Amino acid sequence: FRALEEFSSQVGDMRGRLVGDLHIAALDALASNPDCRLHDAIERFKARGGAVHITLHVANPLEIERAVLEGRYHIGIGSFPSHAPGLSYRFLFDELQQLYCGKGHPFFRRRDGKLTVRDCETADYVRRGYYAGSLRPGPFRSQNETATAFNMEATATLILSGRFLGHLPRHYARPWVERGELRPLLEGELDYRTRFELVQRKGPPPGPAVETCQADLMAAFGVAGPEA
Repeated sequence: FRALEEFSSQVGDMRGRLVGDLHIAALDALASNPDCRLHDAIERFKARGGAVHITLHVANPLEIERAVLEGRYHIGIGSFPSHAPGLSYRFLFDELQQLYCGKGHPFFRRRDGKLTVRDCETADYVRRGYYAGSLRPGPFRSQNETATAFNMEATATLILSGRFLGHLPRHYARPWVERGELRPLLEGELDYRTRFELVQRKGPPPGPAVETCQADLMAAFGVAGPEA
């Protein structure tokens, strides 16, 4: 089926049109990040005309890498704790992650001056299921991981319960912070930044549509450079 798809795309290119199916995958909770220009890239690509059907998938980093390697997704955007063989990576942007607690948590009313890193490390914490061991980013090392989440929606729900601490992207948490439902803890001490990269299979793109979309993504993010 992939061979037929590539053939159809190449025939369309011979006729001067972009055709076929394009599968893009990204982490969740990126639409509210002002540094994520995926929507601009899609606008650029659609402005070219053609008859490409775009499917946008939301998945965690491990799922994205696996599906790109298998050829089910053409392009992935995410934060990848390690680089897998057979895939190429290009840096796009980074994202600030902060530690939060919910309104019902004992730390919510406690001033940062009365709160220590040790307090946070021993509190119940939501870990991200796709980060393991030494691959976990940032300086925070919880000693009490009592919940696991694989996306930001699940992480936010557990933190909002008032029973767990957890890291969220600052742009994603902002509405709850403004409503007084979430509070960042020890800002500057337990924050970290995650690198977001574009991932594809190594080798030539499987057709003009994928190659063109890749070029539009790089232009929208204003980045270029060698593959990693």
